[in-house]
Amino acid sequence: MRKSGVAEKYVRVVQDMYERSRTVVRCAVVQTEEFKVEVGLHQGSALSPFLFAIVMDQLSEEVRQESPWTMMFADDIVICSESREQVEENLERWRFALERRGMKVSRSKTEYMCVNEREGSGTVRLQGEEVQKVQEFKYLGSTVQSNGECGKEVKKRVQAGWNGWRKVSGVLCDRKISARIKGKVYRTVVRPAMLYGLETVSLRKRQESELEVAELKMLRFSLGVTRLDRIRNEYIRGTAHVGRLGDKVRETRLRWFGHVQRRERQDKYVITMSKSFAQMTRMLASSCFPRQKATALCAEVEERLINYLLSPERYNKLIRPAVNKSQQVTIAIQVSLAQLISVVWNDYRLMWNPDEYEGVMKVRLPTQHIWLPDIVLYNNADGTYEVSFYSNAVVSSNGEVAWLPPAIYKSACKIEVRNFPFDQQNCTLKFRSWTYDHTEIDLVLLSDFASRDDFKPSGEWDIVSLPGRKNEDPDDITYLDITYDFIIKRKPLFYTINLIVPCVLITSLAILVFYLPSDCGEKITLCISVLLALTVFLLLISKIVPPTSLAVPLIGKYLMFTMVLVTFSIVTSVCVLNIHHRSPSTHTMPLWVKSFFLHRLPALLFMQRPGSSNIREKFRHKHQNRSFSENSLKREQDALADSTLFANEDSRTMSWRIREMQDSTEVRKRISVKRSGDMEEAMEGVRYIADKIKNEDDDESIIEDWKYVAMVIDRLFLWIFVLVCVSGTVGLFMQPLVKSYSTPMDDNTE
Repeated sequence: MRKSGVAEKYVRVVQDMYERSRTVVRCAVVQTEEFKVEVGLHQGSALSPFLFAIVMDQLSEEVRQESPWTMMFADDIVICSESREQVEENLERWRFALERRGMKVSRSKTEYMCVNEREGSGTVRLQGEEVQKVQEFKYLGSTVQSNGECGKEVKKRVQAGWNGWRKVSGVLCDRKISARIKGKVYRTVVRPAMLYGLETVSLRKRQESELEVAELKMLRFSLGVTRLDRIRNEYIRGTAHVGRLGDKVRETRLRWFGHVQRRERQDKYVITMSKSFAQMTRMLASSCFPRQKATALCAEVEERLINYLLSPERYNKLIRPAVNKSQQVTIAIQVSLAQLISVVWNDYRLMWNPDEYEGVMKVRLPTQHIWLPDIVLYNNADGTYEVSFYSNAVVSSNGEVAWLPPAIYKSACKIEVRNFPFDQQNCTLKFRSWTYDHTEIDLVLLSDFASRDDFKPSGEWDIVSLPGRKNEDPDDITYLDITYDFIIKRKPLFYTINLIVPCVLITSLAILVFYLPSDCGEKITLCISVLLALTVFLLLISKIVPPTSLAVPLIGKYLMFTMVLVTFSIVTSVCVLNIHHRSPSTHTMPLWVKSFFLHRLPALLFMQRPGSSNIREKFRHKHQNRSFSENSLKREQDALADSTLFANEDSRTMSWRIREMQDSTEVRKRISVKRSGDMEEAMEGVRYIADKIKNEDDDESIIEDWKYVAMVIDRLFLWIFVLVCVSGTVGLFMQPLVKSYSTPMDDNTE
């Protein structure tokens, strides 16, 4: 502050303010004690921006150049150079000057932009790091583009103008406020937002046209004028007392030139700007005055014509425009989607000769001064039967009256949710006259279909058809109405991605229940988890679909179908677990179960049971085979001995002696064994152990058979579940997809 020339007493005051500053922190229920502010930026102080500007001026005094080579706004700094080398050099100087005083340049926020860049150019680096390159950047609210264009800035100004217009639309669209007041409000609020920063921009013809088109739309909406009114733009500007926006842009640019002209330097620019100012002035003078004169003449003729048409002696708006009582007034109706309802009729009292009024073919009359047909929406849902804004009616010289009132209609429609989210809806709009019957007015259609010229596609619905028809009752000659059928079809992509696909994936998890081994103990847990997930999706769908008991939506049917399947999987899992844990002590396996589930059904399900790996079972079978072989051999020897033919008697006698000796030996052995008590007990123990092992092997074999039966049943239910799930899913979702919607839906169709 001393270097900037601030008086010493003010310097001391500021020092005292910042050195002795204390504060408290207050919340909803408590307040802290007072404490001293030692570090940090004093955001609440009004002097902080001023002190920051002084500090930045002192820090950048050595490296700062004059405008436009260096532009500063708080901590945002713009450096302009003619080459990349100069940019890198200036950037390095700024970095050194700031970091020497404890500040630093943000690497992530530093950007550079090249104007009229040539091919083969390099990059800009700061201490070896490449600086991010951009094609545009904002400075002081304006967008600067590298190609020198200003299209984005113009679009931004147009959007800012619309934002300002919406803020005061309640005043600008009020019919009780005069056009002059609306023009003042527009010039005060809306136009400055559109012209901000454009005095430094070189506008092209196309960009200037964009600004003027946006401004004319705002003025037309403010004055209640539509495109069908055929009113010239100059008349609208004259009514609102709003000049051309292009002239205003040039005026602000010339004012900016004046500020440049009053500078002490750059005298050559002053001379150039003065010449441009003179040329601009002559151009504006030669182009504006003739138009004002023509507008005044046209307004006088129209005023005289309107006074003639609406004179109380010849026109009464309460009387139907019919020459006699039996004549019908034909009213043509057409609905334009997302825009207007068009009504056309003929009023003989509003006819005139164009030659008597200098060729004026059409005039715009306020609807409160002429007769209007009371056409309303009979199946109204919000209770508002009148239009939202009574715009002017366009009256032709032949008496034809065209009225296009903007209206938002809310009708009660029957919602068909059977095929949701692949559903199609038919909303019917029925228009009738509230007081006139068919003997007094005749309603006709301008077109067999509603207009879709200004319709913007929706992200949720597709329009199938918008047919209109005229309904008459043969039994009642006074009945007549115009009905439009709005047949729309829902776009199912959103619901397919967010509802159907997750449901299908969750249902597919239930298939894994049958593939999960029974010994893991998590089969029931997995089933219940899938069932809970489907229940959550069912709750979501109940909030999306309108509450109705006439039909169940398709997605609801699918969820109920999957929930039944998952419940079935829980029941089957319980049955499989029951069979899996059976044993010989609790159940006896029937023969038909062993025959069907162990031999026949596995072959049909492509299952093959592996061989037994029990060592004791193999040993037992081997021992039985060996005993069987020894017994067979002994019987063969006995038979052979009985059938042997001896050569002489001595050999026979010798054979008998040998046999007797063997028998006596066996007898002695048996006697000795019987006499040995220890051997007998040992043999009993061995025999008991062998029987025990045999029984355990038999029990284990039966348990394995039960487990295999459970596995076969699990595999059988797996195939049944897959087939039912796939066929049910395809059957449910293919039906609405292949259904044809080429004809309009009847109201009675369910």
